[in-house]
Amino acid sequence: MADTSKETPGPNDKPRRVIKRYSNRKLYDTKDSRYVTLQQIGEMVRAGEEVQIIDNATKEDKTEVTLALIISEDLKAQPRSVPLGTLRDLIQERGERLLTQLREGPIGRLIPGGTGDAAPPSAPETEAE
Repeated sequence: MADTSKETPGPNDKPRRVIKRYSNRKLYDTKDSRYVTLQQIGEMVRAGEEVQIIDNATKEDKTEVTLALIISEDLKAQPRSVPLGTLRDLIQERGERLLTQLREGPIGRLIPGGTGDAAPPSAPETEAE
């Protein structure tokens, strides 16, 4: 099994910051050798850092669950920061179509490959015959 205590490459060969989640729910940043909060992890993601949350006991990847918790905490602080329809769709669908919508919407800046509030991508160019 690979050692997850060091940074591992993320998409586009960017180093990934590994955060260990302990059974007491504390989160430990292996890069800076310190405990961090959900809010601090959210700031890392907003700054463009690749993070991976690993359960220290089971070695399971808990990144998705942790990012969902961060969104939940953000919603508590700023209600309506994510459109209600988007949240409903997230629960109902879980499909690629929803991920595409999220990447192109306001939350897109938190998702790898997301565009934030940018215009939707244009259609792929085809060769003229």
